[in-house]
Amino acid sequence: MMAYYNTNPKKIIQLENNSINLSIKRNKEGVPETFSFNGLSDTSTIKDFNKIDVNSQMFLEMYSDKELQRVDLGTISKPKIIMNETININRDNKSLKMNFFIKKNYIKVASKESLKPQDDSLNSTEGILIVDPCDLGETMWRVSPLDGLTEPILKVNNNQQIGLTSFLNSVDGRALILINAIEQIIRILPGKNNVEWVDKWITFLKNEGIDDIPDDENDPLLESWVEDTVDKIAKKWKLVSSYEANLFGEKEDDD
Repeated sequence: MMAYYNTNPKKIIQLENNSINLSIKRNKEGVPETFSFNGLSDTSTIKDFNKIDVNSQMFLEMYSDKELQRVDLGTISKPKIIMNETININRDNKSLKMNFFIKKNYIKVASKESLKPQDDSLNSTEGILIVDPCDLGETMWRVSPLDGLTEPILKVNNNQQIGLTSFLNSVDGRALILINAIEQIIRILPGKNNVEWVDKWITFLKNEGIDDIPDDENDPLLESWVEDTVDKIAKKWKLVSSYEANLFGEKEDDD
């Protein structure tokens, strides 16, 4: 007879990453330096969340291999609004981990282990890329149109349980979606002069230190330029190392 095991015997409610309004900023070495918190949102899809007493206390734990910083975040109904508070533990960008949990009468009632906060350090595309949440069926995202006649838009699936709009603002979203969307768009820039949306993207690229933009869409070096440009942006944003830093490991045992 097959044995079945309950992986959540304490019935702790599992929170979603995009329901926690937590963000970090990194220093120039890519190490998380400060954090901000602005309460909870998008909790309607979380099973049994409405059963939690709104006076329950919220906490954030940030820890490395040897140090722990625990922060009281107030209650669900009256959260403490925190802006750019210093992370006071010694660590490198690969060892910092975060857990968020809610307690009532010293008993944990909800949690999000290995929380992945929004990364406010990566804001280079702010105002440059139009994001449109829409019904894409079973497709996660696409860039459209790509004819160059009108500005390309990054369309993402509007399924709220997936939370792609919030995901785009994270390190993971930039590494897994945004950089590929940028690659598709810059490929159609050459040969479209004096077009407002093209000029906007050229300014963006120059701000990223890229000014050798081809003039001709038939330039034989276009493909290599696209690859080099994507590599430069990825290196500047530290996409792989930042993504790796967000792989916080296995879930910790519940208290």
